[in-house]
Amino acid sequence: VQCRIKVIDAGNIDRGIALYKELLELYPAEKEALYNIGDNLYHRGDYAGATEFLEKVLLLDPTHTRSIEHLIWKARTLEQWDKMIEYATW
Repeated sequence: VQCRIKVIDAGNIDRGIALYKELLELYPAEKEALYNIGDNLYHRGDYAGATEFLEKVLLLDPTHTRSIEHLIWKARTLEQWDKMIEYATW
């Protein structure tokens, strides 16, 4: 996982996401890989894609604070006030 993070840090986000997805083929419950895909999609403005991965993290770990934060920020950006409350009380 460490080498994949370096790919994203180097600015090759698409390649990093592809590598995380390969990792998920072997370890589908790897929540940090799921989170990192969601995080990168969120920061690219792909809120639908980010939501898919961040919600998967929460199914594995309902207390994953970073995922909850990103989902709340996404809902705030899109003015989805009911979703903000839903994520805050996940």
